[in-house]
Amino acid sequence: MIGGASFGKRFQNSSFENFNADENTQLAIDACRNVINGAKEGVILTGPVGVGKTHLLIATAKAFNKTAGGEMKDGVFQETQKSRNVQYWPILDLIERMKEEIDKGEALVLQRCLNCDLFILDDVGAERSTGWIMEKLTYVFDWRYRNQLSIAIGTNLSIKELLDKYSDRIISRWAETCKVVPMKGDDYRLKGTS
Repeated sequence: MIGGASFGKRFQNSSFENFNADENTQLAIDACRNVINGAKEGVILTGPVGVGKTHLLIATAKAFNKTAGGEMKDGVFQETQKSRNVQYWPILDLIERMKEEIDKGEALVLQRCLNCDLFILDDVGAERSTGWIMEKLTYVFDWRYRNQLSIAIGTNLSIKELLDKYSDRIISRWAETCKVVPMKGDDYRLKGTS
């Protein structure tokens, strides 16, 4: 099951198959696939706007959600499709939803982010750095780190900017568990416009 924020019409059909891969993006594709197959706990895609980070994160969510599984029946292994729980959130949507729930005395979204099989957080760095926001993000990432649960992050921030914005605690956990992949290239939205 994929929960969280809507992909929106623009990204609803995003997949690895329709991603415009090139020499600047192949490492990112490989890193996302490593998260899907469990070879790595996480990935952080960094780079300027328009290089395809959101497309790849959504493709990762969809592919991670469906995984081959199976069970023994009458002594024969039978393949089945088993869904895994994915939460996809652009960071501003997540913060807004968490604030709405706090006003109602709830924490359902927070619990889903803590306990899903894959937590995807897009546009990291777009949020204002308040104490409350940093506390919640630290809590989520620390919980997932301790329980060896996968994360995927997209950000326009450079590695240095991430280090400046987030706590040493978060950065240290990301460094241990995530493949950091800088994506390069021109903004595909602006190609051909002048």
